[in-house]
Amino acid sequence: MLLSQFCCERRLPNIVEYITQPLKNGLSDVNAYVRKTAVLGCVKLFHVAPRIVKDSDVVDRLYALIRDRDAQVVGTVFPPSTLPFFGSLLSHPH
Repeated sequence: MLLSQFCCERRLPNIVEYITQPLKNGLSDVNAYVRKTAVLGCVKLFHVAPRIVKDSDVVDRLYALIRDRDAQVVGTVFPPSTLPFFGSLLSHPH
């Protein structure tokens, strides 16, 4: 692991409480790019703090994006990189 990656990974848990609400807001933003980026942020948040994602309404908001009006947002919810994320949520109901 590179030193820069190690340093970034060490700081992430410290900012979880500050990024959770902006990610939730991003999932319902009017701009499709913001919604798409928020989906990716939720996947990263799940890797860092899975309990926070499971205990909040993030999962419900992500499922709602399956029916989003923008194809790029829907496509971001279903690529191979996010399928393990959703699989782990389904195997451990919230």
